[in-house]
Amino acid sequence: MLRAVLLYLSKAVWARSLVTGLPFARRAAARFVAGDTLEEALPVIQALNEKGLFATIDHLGENTSSIDEAQTAAEHYIHLLDDIARTDLKASVSLKLTQLGLKLDTSVCWKLLQDIVGTGAQHGIFVRIDMEDSGTVDTTLEFYRRLVQQGFTNTGVVIQSYLHRSREDVEALLGLVPAQVLDDFSQAILFEDIPTLINLVENIVNQGWSISQFISSLINHFRDLLVISLMEKASSVTKLGAANAEDLRERTEKFSSRRLLYILDELIELEKNIKYAVSERINLEMVLIKLARSKGMVYLDELISRLESMETDRDGVTSQGISNDKSASVVDNFVEEPATGPRKTVAEVWPEFLETLRGNRPMLRTYLTEGNPGEPEDGVITVYFPDEFDFNREQLERAANLRYLEKMLKNKLGKSVSLKFVCDHDRDIPPASPPPGPKKKK
Repeated sequence: MLRAVLLYLSKAVWARSLVTGLPFARRAAARFVAGDTLEEALPVIQALNEKGLFATIDHLGENTSSIDEAQTAAEHYIHLLDDIARTDLKASVSLKLTQLGLKLDTSVCWKLLQDIVGTGAQHGIFVRIDMEDSGTVDTTLEFYRRLVQQGFTNTGVVIQSYLHRSREDVEALLGLVPAQVLDDFSQAILFEDIPTLINLVENIVNQGWSISQFISSLINHFRDLLVISLMEKASSVTKLGAANAEDLRERTEKFSSRRLLYILDELIELEKNIKYAVSERINLEMVLIKLARSKGMVYLDELISRLESMETDRDGVTSQGISNDKSASVVDNFVEEPATGPRKTVAEVWPEFLETLRGNRPMLRTYLTEGNPGEPEDGVITVYFPDEFDFNREQLERAANLRYLEKMLKNKLGKSVSLKFVCDHDRDIPPASPPPGPKKKK
């Protein structure tokens, strides 16, 4: 009951007017409120600085009623940051997202928040995002995550201890890593800089970041690099802004698509197994060293491509004197499974099919992950891909890859099938739904 009353009073305009208008109330609040303007607060903040104390300045207000009010509040904060820098105060600022129009228009609020944090970054001033009522928690945390992913290091968020979910929120936030740190890792992997990788892991541990959460962030980073390398306008399918996507494009040109896919597959495997590791740190270091040394690797798919390129005529003789039938046999028999008996649907078989590929041909599995298979029609299984994954389709349609996949599916389904790979722009029907996972035994 008391909590509800206090929360109500904290939002009531009449209560604020009472506190700021009555002399005795102002005297009581003076211990906590430095002044109505920066000029009034300046002597108080300077006195605190002289004692070695740091100050936080809050422009009071929340739950604005119009976009104009929200924009005015943002302007006040930007002027406040400029004034702090001009007067050389040792101070940060804190703000509430509802003051920037969170409950009116989230896109406007996000833009205003970026402007404020960006101004703070230019001056080297910290901007703290206050937490408000439970209805704003998810959006507040999401905005903070976006700022971190965009590389801002001068911002933080408040967590309210009385919310039951706060422990889980803190654990999730511990895995948030600034974009620059992720970029440093990709640079070190690219240039096989093992000492830098070890030092970066040391920093991760010292910062108290969750290693499992960090691995997830690293996966998202390399996924963004892969998408950027395959698409002209990648910002629409990543959480990166257009400017950040373009900044990373030059980096992606130094990574081959095959190497990015290999790195992603290794990191995904690490994420799955890290919880069983005796030492998370050692496991992470071992995988990162492996990835750094993958620069000169010849991937199996690339080797198959070289074999295919050796074919010169229809009679089956290659430039090295190897028959087509023999090279096909090497590829097809790379993994041979006993038939498991007929199954009812592709949806039942597909998860197991992908899991088998994980161990035998991880690159093919990675290509297939973004596709949605349909049920056979006249012996043909069509796998549908979003337009942005046309590269995956091209790799899977290569003769040796297609032959291998069809043979493995025959083992799984107990009957021969053909595979067809189609992108959304090549068809008129809506995409197929993803297949359900395997049914649990009762």
